[in-house]
Amino acid sequence: MTSHLRWSLHVLYLLLFWPSRYKADIGLQVDISLKSRLRHMTRMVPALMFLALVGSCVLALTIHCINGAPIFWPGILPGVVAGVLVGAACFLLVSDTVMATTMALSMGLLWGITGLEYLGLPRTLVVQATGLSGALWLSCSTGIVIAITSSLGRPPLPALWIRLFLALIGTAFFALFGLGVAMNAGLSKAVCALSSSMSFLVSFIVVHFRLFDYPIYALQSWSLAKASSQPNADVSRLWKKHPLAWNEVIWLPLPGVVTFLANLVKSDRDFGYEIISFVSAHRRHQARAVSAALSEVMLQDLQVTAFNQFPEVLRRLEWLRTPPKRLPQIAVQHGPAFVRIAEHAAHRLALTSREQQLQSLDRGATEIEQLQRSTMGTPDVLASRLLQCAMDWQSLFRDELRRTRDNVPDLGHIPDLFKAGSYLKEEDAQSFFGREDEWHQLENFMLAPAAASAILLRGARRMGKSSLLLQLPRLLGPDCTACYLDMQNAACNENLPRFFTALSEAITTALLRRGVTVQGLLIAQLRDEPFATFNEWLDSTEKAMRPGLRICICIDEYERMSRLAKQDPDWRLLDYLRHLQQQHRSLVLIYCGMRPFHALGPEWASRFVGARTLKLGCLDRQSSIRLLTSPQPDFPLRYAPGALNHLLEITGCQPFLLQAVAGELVRQLNKEKRMTATVVDVDNAVALAFEAWSDYRIDLWNDAGSDGQALVVRLLAGQPATPGPALARLCDYDLLSSEGKFKVPILEHWLRRALEAGEISLDLELHANPP
Repeated sequence: MTSHLRWSLHVLYLLLFWPSRYKADIGLQVDISLKSRLRHMTRMVPALMFLALVGSCVLALTIHCINGAPIFWPGILPGVVAGVLVGAACFLLVSDTVMATTMALSMGLLWGITGLEYLGLPRTLVVQATGLSGALWLSCSTGIVIAITSSLGRPPLPALWIRLFLALIGTAFFALFGLGVAMNAGLSKAVCALSSSMSFLVSFIVVHFRLFDYPIYALQSWSLAKASSQPNADVSRLWKKHPLAWNEVIWLPLPGVVTFLANLVKSDRDFGYEIISFVSAHRRHQARAVSAALSEVMLQDLQVTAFNQFPEVLRRLEWLRTPPKRLPQIAVQHGPAFVRIAEHAAHRLALTSREQQLQSLDRGATEIEQLQRSTMGTPDVLASRLLQCAMDWQSLFRDELRRTRDNVPDLGHIPDLFKAGSYLKEEDAQSFFGREDEWHQLENFMLAPAAASAILLRGARRMGKSSLLLQLPRLLGPDCTACYLDMQNAACNENLPRFFTALSEAITTALLRRGVTVQGLLIAQLRDEPFATFNEWLDSTEKAMRPGLRICICIDEYERMSRLAKQDPDWRLLDYLRHLQQQHRSLVLIYCGMRPFHALGPEWASRFVGARTLKLGCLDRQSSIRLLTSPQPDFPLRYAPGALNHLLEITGCQPFLLQAVAGELVRQLNKEKRMTATVVDVDNAVALAFEAWSDYRIDLWNDAGSDGQALVVRLLAGQPATPGPALARLCDYDLLSSEGKFKVPILEHWLRRALEAGEISLDLELHANPP
């Protein structure tokens, strides 16, 4: 009997406090057939009768205290038994044990009081007492049933306003029901209607929102939050006592629950995250508490007092790489930025090179500034707290940056600042040297009143053309913006829709830097009529631009557009580019490559007659000296007498070769813990660069063409140069002079070694009669 009663009370506990668990453990098993429901309700009836009997006795005592009516105890038990049995039997027919259980309990209470009235009161008061109490208890029981069944989703009531609407409908119904009872029992209509309707509404609200036990839960939650803040608190034991651990239906926010959950994570991260996940998944009414707790955990993880603590902070912030859904949007937006900044700090602590340490600190400080700008002015308490954390981190970065700069660099260490083979982007402006004459010409071409609409920037491979294009935003000023399109990217030159899609995205990004927001094109929009669609989009984009704003479209490796242009036998792509430079005065097109337009054929030459040409050659001597001796203030590399001149002469001040040889020179000196380079060191660096940059030699050899290769072979064999197209082309590539001499000695040396080693070859019989 004891185990049976314990089971029944457990079922009632699940029904009242853990509805989803009731559905999973009880409802799905017993609602399948009438036989299973009948078996379940048979097991529940004793517990229901016991609870109904206790409740009826309490209510009888309450009535006696209010009006002094005598209590006839024998009348309670028959009413309770009859009410429970009838309620269970009736509501089993609706295939819902939840309604059967709640109505059995409610009708047991109702009929228990009714039996008391019929058997213990005078006949003259029976009708009035029965009518009023019947109206009250019917309305109360109905409110309780709707409140409990709605919490289980039976019927499914997902929106709170729908439930409140049903509560209002029930209130109105029981007001009418109370009027009917009053008219038949001779009671006051106003009193009976108001009592009946309010009993339904109050019972629904109190039971549905669990207001009857909320004060106890609130006090318990607050006390547990205080206890969890104590050092060495047993968080697992405290969690078992918390109302959220065993009560699913707590609507109102609990005081201290955010602090409690955050303290769980602080004491035991794995256990704390497990509990937060549990509350998020199974305590849906506490969603705001989960979001606030995750925010508090994030703020706790961001706390740092010393720079050497950042590796531990980075370990704590790993969960922000894939933020949980309940984390507030402002935290999701800025959390990855904090992770990256912590990575820069941890990277700085792992580095041994002072220069690399400074670079890592600079990158982290830059990201902190960007983070501060993005959070400033956001009307959100969490944003202001994140901003304060960013300011604390910035202070630590500044102190560490100051300490690192004040430290004396290690003896024999030279920072490797030379970037051979990679573009210098806008943020690398401090590493961009020379080109003053080219800058001046571009200013005249683009910023003069009669600005050019098409410019050809050409020169040999690795002369710095792409780097110059990427520096354009510094030159153009606020009335012009630049976009960059690399035709080496297969996504750009596969077909016309992809080309125009990439171009629209580049223009959109460039305009965003000037505060103009437009929507780019999709490939699907360009499949049928790419030219017309892009032209319409460009017209609408120009209307969105402010007056006087121009777009500089930089097309790098433009020769690769030939494949795209040849897809159309009418060369409409070239016609459209000519149309853009003639009819759209807000556009400036800069084509960047090795060859002039006429070298690609008459189709190109005829359409770009008016383009201005700017040829890039080797750096001037003064710029080359600044690059080699002062790439940054207090650069420690020194040159022995003759070493610097030897380096300039052997590279011919060619930008790529300067960077390649200087980089090998720095690495060689660092290995030997020396600060001064000699002529022998320069020659050794040349040999190392020869081994490291074989691809450059092969590219240079292939660019020469078959006739140019034959000419190079004859020159290396000591034969004189023969005037012709091959010599003119190699002179244009800054490989040879008009007299047939190598302009860059290192290239002559490299090509000779490559031929001797068989790295490059030429069938001389094919060129026995040079052109």
